Amino acid sequence: MKTKSFILLVMVFILLSGCNKYKVNSIYNKDAIVIDGNGEEWENSKYYIKDHDAVFGVMNDDEFLYLYF
Repeated sequence: MKTKSFILLVMVFILLSGCNKYKVNSIYNKDAIVIDGNGEEWENSKYYIKDHDAVFGVMNDDEFLYLYF
């Protein structure tokens, strides 16, 4: 339940921080995305928002959308 609340809070934060201010592209990844806490596979898809000192990434494959925070 805490995870769902955290994800909802992050999504609201992103939406309220200015929709027209940032352009974010999802990078298509044909390789398997491993959920392991290591950010090596995210190097080409990271975004840094200086105003909020936040880093995030967005990737997708044929089935899912992956978010990195």
